[in-house]
Order: sequence, then structure tokens, then C-alpha cells
Amino acid sequence: MNSDEIQQSTTILVDHSENVPLKSEKHKIHDWLLWSFINIFFGFGVGFIPLIFSLICRHKKHNHDLKFAQKMSTVAFTLNIATTIIEIINWIGLISYIFVHIHSESFIDKTREENYNEIINFFSNMKSLCK
Repeated sequence: MNSDEIQQSTTILVDHSENVPLKSEKHKIHDWLLWSFINIFFGFGVGFIPLIFSLICRHKKHNHDLKFAQKMSTVAFTLNIATTIIEIINWIGLISYIFVHIHSESFIDKTREENYNEIINFFSNMKSLCK
């Protein structure tokens, strides 16, 4: 065995009472928690679904239930992919809707003064409703 082979070999610690690898397997399981948080903020709250599975994965990983943690990691990963795709579609739709609305004829036909008067009337009506 040369020095390269020695450096590449890994040691796996096994708890003989449960026959579950402890150290090296635990670090290979990803909980995808950060991705789930990002999906919550950019996905209009849809990211809560993968967040639940990410938290379950993290909890099971810390309790050394690595088989179940791996299953939850896979579910969280799959749901994060689906959520990200849904987010992209939603953002494209929202931006398209805003773009079409701004460039619609009813918005363009009005003068700046008419738009300003509509805004003033809206806020005056709101003020009268609050009284």
C-alpha cells in the first residue's frame, strides 16, 4: 500500500448493537434545510412542505436513525426540486402579468394627471372610510 491508497481509505465506525455505520454515513446525508428556507422566501410559502421533511431528516440524523434520515433526505430533495420549479413558473407568471398590465391600453391611454387624480381619490376615499 502506498501513501495515496492509505489516504483514500476511510474508516467506518460501527455500533455493533444496531449494525449502523456511525460517522462516515452520517456526514453523507444532506438535510437540504438551507434550500428549504430559500424556497419559503421566494416560493410564496410553498417551501414549508420540504422544510418539514428537512427538519425530520435532521432530527433522525442526530438520533442515529440513518436509514429513515436518508429516506427523508430524498423526499426533501425531491420536494425542493418540485418547489423550485413551481417558484420559477410562478415568478415568470407574475412578471408577465405585471408587464402585460402596465402595457395594457387602459393604463397607457390615461394621462399622467388622470392617473394622479385616481390615486388621490383612492386615498381620500380610504380616509373617509376610516372616520
